[in-house]
Amino acid sequence: MKKILLLICIVFLGCKSYYQVTDNNAQFYLTDNELTSDSEIEEMISPYRDKLNKKMGEVIGTLETELTKDQPESTLGNFVADAILASAKKRYSKQVDFSLPNYGGLRVPYIKAGDITMSDMFELMPFDNKLVIVHLNGADVKQLFDHITGLGGWPISKGVEIRLDTLNQKNEYIINGEDLKLNNKYTFCVSDYIANGGDNCSFLKDKKRDDLNLLFRDALIEYVKENKIINVNLEKRTSYK
Repeated sequence: MKKILLLICIVFLGCKSYYQVTDNNAQFYLTDNELTSDSEIEEMISPYRDKLNKKMGEVIGTLETELTKDQPESTLGNFVADAILASAKKRYSKQVDFSLPNYGGLRVPYIKAGDITMSDMFELMPFDNKLVIVHLNGADVKQLFDHITGLGGWPISKGVEIRLDTLNQKNEYIINGEDLKLNNKYTFCVSDYIANGGDNCSFLKDKKRDDLNLLFRDALIEYVKENKIINVNLEKRTSYK
């Protein structure tokens, strides 16, 4: 029962709404202004709601400029990619070359400058996806990068440069200062959703991987708490030649 109530509170009470006008047609309906909430339900939920609201309102850091979601690169995407890479490197004893959150996994269009709350992180990443390390060779990485550029671009961590050449249809991929080499071995951090083939990444399903036993959302929270002040810029990680 507690888990059910917590889920109800998260979905209906703990999140902001983001509005975008899609249609200006209006319809009008009669409503009953005398409707009241069920007192028994209200009494049952109230303690959980108050506790949750307090937790969701906890300030964990400060954002110097607004983060926005966009393609092929965005400040929100850069923040998320760098955050999960930092958490992965803390937990994985070997080299982690880059991280790659999927664009559709970022569930808010922006986060306003100012206080960063727990609620902001839950709204950004509401799903309980976990982070994993996936092992690829260079040819696999090229396939992955070709895939994401074909979708308009996904967030990518610092140290990766994707140069899109639409005229000659020959993209350039650079990882940690070196051109992608098809025979090299690479590791990257990604959500288990993508590693399991989500977002049309079925080619990743059979690849070797290591679980980090860390929720994607918890990695973001950890990163904000450790850095306190978050300042993110566009860096031409993905750009057109």
